[in-house]
Parts: sequence; C-alpha cells; structure tokens
Amino acid sequence: MKPQRIDAIDLVRGALMILIVGAHATLVIEPGHTTLLHATRYLLSGTVGFTTVSGILVGWFAVVKRDRYERVTRRYLVQAARLLLIAHPLMSIALFIPNDAPLTDYALRTLFITDTLALLFIVVVPIIPTIKPRVRLVAGILIIAIDAVLDLYEAPGPATRLVRELLCGVDPLQQHVLLSDYGVLPLGGMFLIGSVIGGWFAETDAETFVRRATKLAAWMVGLGAAMVALWRVAHLTHHPELARFLYPDYETTLYPAYLAGTLVMFTIALRMRPLELVALLGRTSLFVYVAQYFLVETGPTLLGWKGALPPIGWLIVWFGSTAMLVPAASAWSRWRARVRASS
Repeated sequence: MKPQRIDAIDLVRGALMILIVGAHATLVIEPGHTTLLHATRYLLSGTVGFTTVSGILVGWFAVVKRDRYERVTRRYLVQAARLLLIAHPLMSIALFIPNDAPLTDYALRTLFITDTLALLFIVVVPIIPTIKPRVRLVAGILIIAIDAVLDLYEAPGPATRLVRELLCGVDPLQQHVLLSDYGVLPLGGMFLIGSVIGGWFAETDAETFVRRATKLAAWMVGLGAAMVALWRVAHLTHHPELARFLYPDYETTLYPAYLAGTLVMFTIALRMRPLELVALLGRTSLFVYVAQYFLVETGPTLLGWKGALPPIGWLIVWFGSTAMLVPAASAWSRWRARVRASS
C-alpha cells in the first residue's frame, strides 16, 4: 500500500531529520578529515529541505483545508510560540552546557532555524491563501535573489549590521552582532516556493505530481550546475564580486540542487511502502530536532569526543543517536496523544 499524502510528507520530514542528525554529529570527526567534513556537511544539509517541506505542508493545508484555514493559522501561531518559548531555550542550554561561551551568546545572540520558521509561521502563514501561487513563486525567487545581492553589502555600523544579519544571516568573514542565525529572506523565499509546491501536491494525483516533480528536479540540477560553473569561471577570471555572489551555498548556487533533492525525496516517498519509524520522526520533528542537540552536540562534547573520533566513530554517533531518538519520539507521541484525549 502506498502512503497517503500526509504520510509522504511525514516520511520526507523524517528522512530530513536523519540527515540533520548526521550533519550535526560531524563535530566528533577528527580535524584531519577535511574533505569528509566538507562533503558530509554539504550532502547532509537539511536547511533547504526542512524549510521547503514546512512551506509544502502549509501550501497543502491552504488547498485541502481552505474552508477552515483560520484553524490552521491558529495552530501555526501556537507552534510558533512553542518554537520561541520552549525550543529556543532548550537548544540554547544544549549548546551552553558543554561550551565555554556565555549562555547569553546562545540565548540572545543565536537564532536557530526554528526561530526563523516561527517568524514565518506568524507573518506568512496567515496570508498564504490570499496570494496566488504564481505570485508566491515569483516572490520567493525574487526574495532569494535580493538576499544574494544584499550579501555583498558590508554594513557600516552595529545597527545596520544587525538588520542585515536578521535579513540575510551572519557572514563569519565580516564583523557580526549575532553569533549565528538563519536569515529571514532566504528561508522566507524557500518557504514561499515550498507553499506553491504544496499546492501542486494537493491538487494533482500522485502520478502527475511525481512526473512534474521529476521534471522540475532535472531542471533544478541543470540550473545549479550552470550556476556553479559560472561561479568557477568568475573565480578563475578574477571577478571577485560575481564569484562572491555565486559562491556555492544553500542560499544561492546550491539552492536548486537542494530543492531538486527534496523533490526526489517526495517522488520516492510516494512510490514506496510506508516506513513507520521514519514517519514517526517526521511527525515529531520538533521534539526530534531539539532532542538531537543533546545527543549529538551536548553528550559527545561532555564525553570529550568533539573532534576526536575517526569517521567510523561519527557513523556510530549518528546512527546510535538516531536509534535512541526513535523510542523517545514514540514515547513523546503517545504522551501528546494522551494529553489531547484528556483535554
């Protein structure tokens, strides 16, 4: 039996959570494995996928729950409050415990991806049904392009620097006010594009969506390859501004490739039998995302494993942590079900 639409979304979210755990677990790898570190952090990056899937889910709700979308909006406002008031403090503590930096650096100077998503839930989710899909698509592309242009701008003072960092993210090569963050513009663009894909997902049958997604993924791979090639030419011909504009990362040159990967994951999820354990991680993705910080960041650092293990040690931490997350997610899911039933 093939999974239903919401099951496919949960499968993709669960798979992305497994990749995210692997990416965060790379902190245990010995510094000498530079190529492996760079490769895994690129290949296992879940930022585009997770943001896009969040948008897809909202776009899907905007179609299948159009007549009761106010309830969807309220649920997302509650989720935003959880992300800001519960998830943010817990992740700050998870990073603070094993490190020397002050807790305020993580609590006040770090904006996790969940914080940016919370802002999008508050500001963007309520207006999704009022904006035509084509307008959302164009707006998403333009916002990502504007972010790439603003990345070239060097803010002169702390106030403008903070605004730029909130919009575009922290550039570690420049002076920065925040320790790290996820920019509103790139994630907002990805979220809007995801909402358009979510509408297609809701309005078309599975086979049509698979064909459309496969074709779009192929175009995205070609576009990404062309942009990386152009960046390489700009780099070799000494055009620093163009090279900086096209530098391969998830916000610019590599975005089409990551989007293609997300679409391929959906085509696979729609064609396979449900994998309940993976879907469970997707259904409890907020819990899993917070918990994995303690398993792959706090724990290994306290144990002295940070930058101290060979690649096999990284794999053990990755899959061992994932294995521990499954029963924890199951217990969390059962507890939430009991709370809902009693309320």
